[in-house]
Amino acid sequence: LVTALVLGGLYRSHEVDELLEQAQRETAAFTQVLSYTLRDEVAGLLRGDAGKPGDAAHATLVERVDRLVQAQAPFFGAAKVKIYTREGLTVYSTHRSDIGEPEEDNAGVQGALRGEITSSLVHRDQFNTFDHVVENRDLLQVYLPVPGPAAGQVIGVFELYSDMTGWLDHIRASGRMVMAGVAAVMLVLYGLLFAIVFRADRIIRRQDGELKERVREINQANQELERRVHERTAALEQTNRQLTAEMAEREAAERELEQARERAWQQDKLAA
Repeated sequence: LVTALVLGGLYRSHEVDELLEQAQRETAAFTQVLSYTLRDEVAGLLRGDAGKPGDAAHATLVERVDRLVQAQAPFFGAAKVKIYTREGLTVYSTHRSDIGEPEEDNAGVQGALRGEITSSLVHRDQFNTFDHVVENRDLLQVYLPVPGPAAGQVIGVFELYSDMTGWLDHIRASGRMVMAGVAAVMLVLYGLLFAIVFRADRIIRRQDGELKERVREINQANQELERRVHERTAALEQTNRQLTAEMAEREAAERELEQARERAWQQDKLAA
C-alpha cells in the first residue's frame, strides 16, 4: 500500500509538472500574441494615454482590449487576464471591478517587473472568469513581464489565470488508477510470495520433522548399541572372573597335590 501511494504520488507530481510546463508555454505564447496584437492599446493603458481608470476614454480603450483578449483567450485556455503598470496599478482586467486596484506589494508583480516569470497553482472556491462566476476551480496563476521597445525593458506586467481543473481531475483520476494498479500488482506479488513462503515453510517443517525423527532413531540405535556393549562387557568381565577363579582353584589344587606327593615321599624315605 505504501509503495502504491508513493508511486501514485510520484506519477501525479510528474504529470502536474509537465502540465504546468505546457501551460506556462501556452501562457507565454498568449502574452506574446497580446503584446503583438495589442501593442498600441497595452502601451496606451500603461502610459495612461486614455486617462485614469474610470475615465470615459480609459473605459473605451478597455473595451477594445477586452474584445481582442476574449477573441484570443479560448485558443490558449486563459480564464482571466490582468495588466499592471510598473507602479502595480491594475489598468485592465477581464473582471472589471478589479480595474484601479493597487498591487504594488504583490510578489508576482514585483518578480515580473524584474523580468522573471512566476507561476503557482491556486484553488478558488469562487472565481470570476470573462462573463460568469465558476466555483471550486484549480487555476494556474502566471505573472509575466510586458516587454518594452528597448531590449530588456519591462513596461508592465501580465497576470493570467488558466483553468487547470479538468486536467488536474484527470491527473488525479489517473493517479488513483496507477495506485490501484500498483496495489493490485503488489497484492498479487504478495500473494505469490506468501504462497511460496508458505510452501517453503511446510517443506522446511517436514524436513525438520524427518531430521528430528532420524536423529531420534540414531540416538535410539546408539543407546541400544551402548546397552549391548555394556552387556557384552559385563559378560566378558564375568567370564574373566570365572576363569580367574578356576585358574586360582586349579593352582591351589596343584599345590596341594605337590605337597601331598612331597609328604608321601618323605614318609617312604623314613620308612626305608
